[in-house]
Amino acid sequence: MAGLDLTLPTSLSQISKTHVAAALIPLLTVIPYFLFKLPSPARPPKIHPGLGELPGPDDELRKRLKAIYPENFYEGGGYADLPFGKLRYYMLGNELSPKELPIDHYGRGYSEAPEIEYNTMFYTLEVALLMHHLGWEKAHIVGMSMGGPIACAFAVNFPKLVDGKVGLLAPAGLMQRGDGSIGEEIIKLQQLVLPYHIAAVVSSIRNGPLRELDYAFAKLGKTDTKVLVVWGTADTVVPYSLATQVLTHIPRAKLVTVAGAGHDLLITHAEEVGAALMDFLR
Repeated sequence: MAGLDLTLPTSLSQISKTHVAAALIPLLTVIPYFLFKLPSPARPPKIHPGLGELPGPDDELRKRLKAIYPENFYEGGGYADLPFGKLRYYMLGNELSPKELPIDHYGRGYSEAPEIEYNTMFYTLEVALLMHHLGWEKAHIVGMSMGGPIACAFAVNFPKLVDGKVGLLAPAGLMQRGDGSIGEEIIKLQQLVLPYHIAAVVSSIRNGPLRELDYAFAKLGKTDTKVLVVWGTADTVVPYSLATQVLTHIPRAKLVTVAGAGHDLLITHAEEVGAALMDFLR
């Protein structure tokens, strides 16, 4: 091959510029390929502010939302600065009663909203990271509505963080695509006020734990975890008829039926639901 000496040198003294050039040609050809074909390194997601950190003065919609859902809606708690952004949590209870830990899920209320896929694993990590932040080694897990399948998936993904009991209040997770509707004022106001709320909710519906999570319920049913299910017979968001499917997956679960209660049974029938929970968690 004219112009290019491909004979291998037998000593360092025989290495010429031609040999160096011959060695560099393939390398210089490959580098641009990898630079353009390989994916870029992962970067932290963009974080949108929660209700308490929105820029500018409060308009009427924002004032209304803060009036019906103020930052101190529950006493205690604070903000956990986690990898996905700040998460608003509330610490209820005292030394004489079990501590409760309600949270604003990412993309809702006073928590920030990362631009990320809001899938089931994301929500279970949200809870695990918060427990780690607070130094909690174990806890009973109770989930309402979408929180139900999150609690279920959390129990099977992080069993060592669960203290033996899971409560499911009108749990979503077993519906099929197209089921369910939500129309509460606080949700509508968040859609108008929070810049990333709609995207977070859409991602939760498309990718999250609202539907087709049969596998998690079935896996929980094969563990020794004690499970309480509380459901209202007049629930039109997550129909009471789905309780049969939950019991099929978790045969030993205890079902408490609240006659006439809708999806907001934790508010309308607080005393009855609270009594069932406290009796179960003792």
